[in-house]
Amino acid sequence: MPTVPFPILRLPNAILQRSLQQMSPIGLISLSVLSNNMKQIVTMPNNKSRFDGRISTTLPITLHLNVDRNSRHHYVEYAFQFNQSVLRIQDIRGQEPATLTKPGFTDKLWIEHVAEVLFQNKGVILSCDAPFRTYIKELLKNINVTLIAIRSSGFEVWKFFELFPSLEKVTFTEGPIPLSVLSRNLDGLKVNTKDVPLDDALTSNSLSFAMHRNSFTMKEINLFIKQWIRGCNPRLEMFQILFNDIERHLVLENVIFKGINYIEKRNRIVQCQEREEYRIERFDGTEALVWFNPNRFPFLEMTVMMNDDDDKLLV
Repeated sequence: MPTVPFPILRLPNAILQRSLQQMSPIGLISLSVLSNNMKQIVTMPNNKSRFDGRISTTLPITLHLNVDRNSRHHYVEYAFQFNQSVLRIQDIRGQEPATLTKPGFTDKLWIEHVAEVLFQNKGVILSCDAPFRTYIKELLKNINVTLIAIRSSGFEVWKFFELFPSLEKVTFTEGPIPLSVLSRNLDGLKVNTKDVPLDDALTSNSLSFAMHRNSFTMKEINLFIKQWIRGCNPRLEMFQILFNDIERHLVLENVIFKGINYIEKRNRIVQCQEREEYRIERFDGTEALVWFNPNRFPFLEMTVMMNDDDDKLLV
């Protein structure tokens, strides 16, 4: 009878899968380097990815991993540092770091290994504080980067789209935003800068456009909605302003919707909160829901509706 080198493989499949689902990232990576067979088991398609990752382009390269809230390891962040052939894993609770080595592994192979095991091609966020070197580009060229957070205005942003063809979303912390990004067919564009001009929102060709802080006046919000009704932003599925910087007493419903003939105004319970929604219609018959609340998050949201069904929204 053939021997089974790892006792965990003796478990019935259902119990094995449940054990892997409950295992910490450190445990999963430790198992995955034991053998190719173990790596395949850990990264099975039915092992649904529980993790969200963000790579910081500092040296050494660091991957910050947040565990899904539905996991028993929730609210734990792990930092994977890749330094030549050594992988150092530290969690934010201050426990002793785990150090792994594997003969023949380089920092590039470690990054690709961790991304494959923990994210299973789900995609990671790349956080860039400064233009990075050719060495870092080489390290990350095989990583499935789907969102990039740009924290410096000194980047030639177009190069990111050449380096990472899977790039779908971009976040800017500093402006201005290049026209080449605004006009690109992105899935999402988020702007955390101050003083975002209205023209940026009107020019955006992204499916979703989110502003961290409101830099628009009520009249500008009114103009944005009117321009959408006239056919501007044809790809837009969601427009969102997360936080409001305007004094609450200056947030006036009659200014936001001045000159807008909304189809319906209604109250609805969403996530245990009551809100007022306005249903509007574009010139071609496409409808959207607009709602705002100066006291809650998000401050304002406009969501385009699918198939004229109030309950099927693009989010």
